[in-house]
Amino acid sequence: MAQGVVQAIRNAGRDDEMFVTGVGGSQAAMEQIAEGGLYRATFLYNPNMAATAATMARLIALGEGFPELVPPEVPRLLVVPAAVVTKENVSEYEQYAFN
Repeated sequence: MAQGVVQAIRNAGRDDEMFVTGVGGSQAAMEQIAEGGLYRATFLYNPNMAATAATMARLIALGEGFPELVPPEVPRLLVVPAAVVTKENVSEYEQYAFN
């Protein structure tokens, strides 16, 4: 979606008024971030997020918890950090980009 927003801003000739960030880390986004300009950052979510969510959903459905936690109940909030990719560090994250 961010790529569509970038194109719409360019089509409107408003590149100098705005900047865009996105989520997911496509190869096109990484390239544009490296070049500088309109697309300034993307956020990469931990690739284990979906697996963690499915495991938690299963535990909730079964009425179980995490025995290694004290207390063992399923947490109400689980924060999975996201990497912030900018022009300054894009070279560290390009390998994780998707096409």
